[in-house]
Order: sequence, then C-alpha cells, then structure tokens
Amino acid sequence: MPQFSDAVLKINEEQANYARKISARMSQPIARRKGLVDILGIMCAIDYFEDCGFKVNNSRSLHRIAEVFEEFKISDIYINNFRIDVISRFRDNKIKIPSVHKEYGCQPDYYVVVDLSERLKVARILGYFKAADVAFLNYSGEYAEVDEIYLKSIRALCLELKKPAYPKQIMGKHLDCMALFLRFIDKELLSSNKKLLIQHLVTCPACAKKLADVIDFNRTVGAISNVSNIINEHSSQELSDEDEILASFKRASMRAKKKNVAPNTLTNLSNDSKVYQKKEFEKYNIIDGIFSNVDKIDTSKIVAMFSGRKKRIAIVASVIFLFLISSIIIAIKNSNSNISSISDIDSEYSQDANYNSKQRNEFTSSQDLPQEVYGANNATDYSLATQMTGEPLVATINKISWEVPENIANKANYARFLQLVGKNVKLNLQNDLLLSNDFAKNSVIKLSIRISSSGEIIDMKILQSSGSVPIDNIIKKSVTETLQYMKPPSHGLISRPLEVVLVVSL
Repeated sequence: MPQFSDAVLKINEEQANYARKISARMSQPIARRKGLVDILGIMCAIDYFEDCGFKVNNSRSLHRIAEVFEEFKISDIYINNFRIDVISRFRDNKIKIPSVHKEYGCQPDYYVVVDLSERLKVARILGYFKAADVAFLNYSGEYAEVDEIYLKSIRALCLELKKPAYPKQIMGKHLDCMALFLRFIDKELLSSNKKLLIQHLVTCPACAKKLADVIDFNRTVGAISNVSNIINEHSSQELSDEDEILASFKRASMRAKKKNVAPNTLTNLSNDSKVYQKKEFEKYNIIDGIFSNVDKIDTSKIVAMFSGRKKRIAIVASVIFLFLISSIIIAIKNSNSNISSISDIDSEYSQDANYNSKQRNEFTSSQDLPQEVYGANNATDYSLATQMTGEPLVATINKISWEVPENIANKANYARFLQLVGKNVKLNLQNDLLLSNDFAKNSVIKLSIRISSSGEIIDMKILQSSGSVPIDNIIKKSVTETLQYMKPPSHGLISRPLEVVLVVSL
C-alpha cells in the first residue's frame, strides 16, 4: 500500500482526454476550466485507490454527467458503498467545500483532497476528512473553507474503506425524480425540486443512468437539428416553382368558373400548365448539366439542327448559349480569386464571445491565479508582452475564423460547416492549451488546409506560426481530429478540392 508521503501520481494523456471530454460539455468558460481541474483530481484519486487494491465504481458517478457536475459540483467516486467526493486544489492553498452540498443535503461520506501541480502534470493526495467533522463550518457564499488541521492521513481512510458498508437507502420516489428530468435539462427547476432530484440521484444509480441517457438523446437531437433545417430548405426551394404553377392554374380555373368558360378551355389551360412545367424542368436540367457529369452531346443532331429552315434560329441560340457558358466561367474564376472571411459562431456549449475582462478577473481572483497568465491587461501583441514582462504569455483562444474563396463563402451549407468546425476546434484548443507546457509568442496563427469534397485532409501547413512548435502541433492535431468526425454536407458543395485558411487569434 502506498505511504502518505508517496501518494504522488503523474497525470497521463488518457486522464487528460477524459477531463477534456467531460469539461467541454459545460456551458460556461469558467466552469469548463474549473471542471477540467476537478476531473483530473478525480482520475488521480481513482488511480491511487486502485493501486491500493480497491475496486472503484466510477460507472455510477454523477460527475460523468456534465450538466449535473456543473450544477451541483459533485466530484464523486464509490468504494464499497462509500461515496467519496474529491476536492482538487490548483494554484490555491485553500480547501473549499461547495455550499450546494449542504444546501441540497448531498454531502458524501468522505472528502479526499488532491493537490495538482502548476503544469497539471503531477498530483499529490494530501489526505481526507469526514463531512461530519466540519459540520460547524459557515457556508457564506459558494464555498466554505476547511483548515488543513482537519486533514487525516490517506492511509487511515484506506483502513476505514475496508470495513463493510451497507447500501444507502434510496431517498424519494423514482417517478417523482424522472418527472423532473426535462425541467432540469431546460434549467427550469426550483431549489426545492433540485434538492429532491439530487438526493434521489446520489442514492439511485438506475435513475442517474436514465438521466444520462435523456441528456445524451437531447444533445444528439440538438446536433442533428441543423441537418433537418437544411433538408427542409432544399425541399422547399425545389417545390416552389411547381407550387407556383399549380397555384396559377387554380386561380385561372376559379376565374374561368366565374366567367362560365367551357370545359374544353379548362382542359387547354391544364395542358398549357403541363407544357410550361415541362419547359421549366428542361431549363433547370440544362443549368444542372453544366455542373455535373452529363452524357456527350450527339453531334449528328447539331448538324441536322443547322440545316433547313431553322438554320438561322439555331445559330442565334448557339451564340447565346456560348455567351452564357463564357459568362458563368468568368464569374466562377473571378469569385475564386476573391477571399472572404467566415467567423466562428456561438453554440449551446460555448459563450466565449461574452467572456469579458470582468469575468476573467473574477475567475483569476477566485483561483488565486497570476493576472498575467490570463491576459488581464488585454494585450494582443504577444512578442511585445514578452519583452515587457520577461515571460511569454500562456496561450488562450480569443477567436477562430476562416479565409475562404468568395464562392465558398456564399454557399450557406459549406459556410455553416466551417463555422461548426471552427467552434469545435475552439473548444478543444481551449482545453489542450491549458495543459500545454509551452508558450505562444505571436497572437495570430494561420493554418492552410486543403480539403477534399468528402472532407478528407489532403494537405496541411503552417502559414504563420505562433512562435512555438508544440503549440503549432497542438493546433494541427486538433483540426485533424475535428475533421475526422465532422464531414461536409453532401448538398450544395463543389466536386474539386478546396484550400482554406484557418485563423486562430489568441
């Protein structure tokens, strides 16, 4: 069994990826940063207890549900029916218990304190204490502070965990808890209902699993809603011309009935509408044929067209057709030469655009972080800031945008696809850079990406470096991983490869 002085563990890549996965689903930037640290502390505690020979039940942990973790700040793991909450310290010497634990009556059996290193590479298990030992604390605010004198050796906790423990009695009713799921997802729960919900969830693994399934389903539905909107738009555009023809025919029929027009006239109107519809269909077929693989034109038909009485009409039609083709080619060429910018968009998982200096200062003061680390002076010239302070600034993401040809920027489907890719890259990079050991010296990084029509990366290179090879590699890795699971929509795209430029602003 590890000794108290030896309770030091290294944070590996698997733990970092798990922490990024959970924290990326949280709604606020501050919550994501705090959640990343807390999850790393939880994973280190799990590794420690498993090294001690305990079987840790992480499958029933509520911290796996990002929405519950963010709302109730429960960092739970389970050993022999004991619930343990992990308190993670990072750049702070204070031990803080969330006030919501006492407010909603969801305090654990034990609190374990983990101290994380400056670079989030090493963790140390400091000790533990019981919730009953600090029941006298004054919870005035979001947290209550616990003095280190109440910490006991982690070896003593290992001895207590070996004692038999009976399963906790389930509080509340299953149906009452499940009835609150949708209101919790929509953030419409009152405090009394929150207490009923969380007290049941910490004692009922089955309902916790059902809530996780409901949240995953809701997230999936939200992710595919954009696809259904695109399909509906496309369908409405294709049917608009036919609907207009049918509507005009109905109006003509009504006028004919009012004027007592003979039935033969209505038949003629119907035939005329069908002829018009056929001509419209042929016209759109010609336009679509320009951009698709069509069968070769039969030259014998062209020769026959130029002979006889229709020779003059055919010549005029050919000249007009060639003029249209030339105009389209020139327009495409000109549009490809112009560059447009596509900025990233807000999504349900991020509100980084609203993360102003006041919020950043609040996070910095609450975590006892150096002001220069998160850019309290709003400096955007990284090289100048390095000269003034003697230390490079830690890279944090300010904005993601794209430089693309104008004809691509005008395609709504492709522009939307690039915006969603930029948003996902932004979320991933924000967490990846927090774990980086290096610093960025330049505030703008440009990455040239050549993408096939199927979304595969053909080529990728750095046009403008951050001044740090590790950070450049992190950006390239994040873009590559994002494009592996995000593919362009199949409708409204070009068939040839496309070169775009990703602009990362720090």
